[in-house]
Amino acid sequence: MLIVYSVLFLLFVYKSKTFNSTSVSSKVWVFIALIKISVALLYNWLSHQLPTFFDSGIYFHEANIVFSSLKENPLYFIQLLIGRNNYFPEPDHLCGYIDKMGFWYDNTGYTIVRINAFLRLFSFGFISLHFLFFSFLSFIGGFYLFKFFSDRTDLSEYILIAIIFLIPNILFWTSGLHKEALIMFSLGILLYSFNQYIIYKCNISLVVAILFFLFLILSQSISILV
Repeated sequence: MLIVYSVLFLLFVYKSKTFNSTSVSSKVWVFIALIKISVALLYNWLSHQLPTFFDSGIYFHEANIVFSSLKENPLYFIQLLIGRNNYFPEPDHLCGYIDKMGFWYDNTGYTIVRINAFLRLFSFGFISLHFLFFSFLSFIGGFYLFKFFSDRTDLSEYILIAIIFLIPNILFWTSGLHKEALIMFSLGILLYSFNQYIIYKCNISLVVAILFFLFLILSQSISILV
């Protein structure tokens, strides 16, 4: 499944009008996406080898707990997936799941659990696919960061690509199953949506996107600063 999803993602990048909307060749974007996938797989391997990266495994484990509720009652799954968390008293019908999850009491961490629980619908239980999905989200965010900054700088497009995608620290941490990937995704779409709003003015969908991704960035950034 990892190969299948990887090929589908790369084909999407190569064929999509979105990635063909810049002067940069779609082959370059495919190459960058391939690098992101490779680093995501490295991150996945390290998460099994080093305690430093074990947070990724915890997110995945707790997402599986949320996903397990789907078999008992789909309404439980929906409530755990999109409902409120971190409150008392805990609902009796959800206590069996909540008591097994530490991140349910952490609003920031539970956001990552929610996303992984949703992705669990498509991953067949393979954690490597979750790393792939998160890496691809950050790739999309990086692409929209590129589109935003390419109109605001005299830098070569390839230098801009190198800054956004290939600085080792950024490349590595945004390729994992972690909040950095989500922030990259959100920041790229937020800035691009804001730019589009300035151009097209009153567009409700852009306003919704700006508010949603701004909230998402703030909710994740607070934990990094703390």
